[in-house]
Amino acid sequence: EAGKYILWLGRLEEMEKQPTHCVRIMKKVVEACPEARMKIVGQEVTKGVTKALKKKIRKAGLEEHIELCGGTENVEPYYKDARIFLCTSSCEAFSMTIVESKGYGIPLVTYDMPYLEVLKSRQGCICVPQDDIEAAANAIIQLLRDNELHQTLKEQARKSYETLQEFDL
Repeated sequence: EAGKYILWLGRLEEMEKQPTHCVRIMKKVVEACPEARMKIVGQEVTKGVTKALKKKIRKAGLEEHIELCGGTENVEPYYKDARIFLCTSSCEAFSMTIVESKGYGIPLVTYDMPYLEVLKSRQGCICVPQDDIEAAANAIIQLLRDNELHQTLKEQARKSYETLQEFDL
């Protein structure tokens, strides 16, 4: 259903992208919002990370809440239907997924990377401290419950995307 899920999209690679953090975050989100759903989209890069994700999802009892979608060339349908974009990266040089999510007007919850140009304006996003599972979950819960905040961040994301157009992406 459109606008009904949290999207995590990127390389399934544990050192930088940390997709397994999604399970711990969603465990807390689902306790507060049992209807919450997440789609994890990406190609496995770290050998065994998909298997580890499946095991963590099963152990947390989140099989009905987290869908592993695998890799795809066509990411547009995922962005079009997402309500929130989650970034669990420990570091980024340039995050195309953050830029793309802004283009679709999707509010972003991300671990803070204050050096990252696309996050400097703080428009359309909630930045939480690195590895702060609780803060990430709380930000998602807030966006799921507060339609006014969601709408504000959605508009900010679109506006900040327009300002990014001056860069040659």
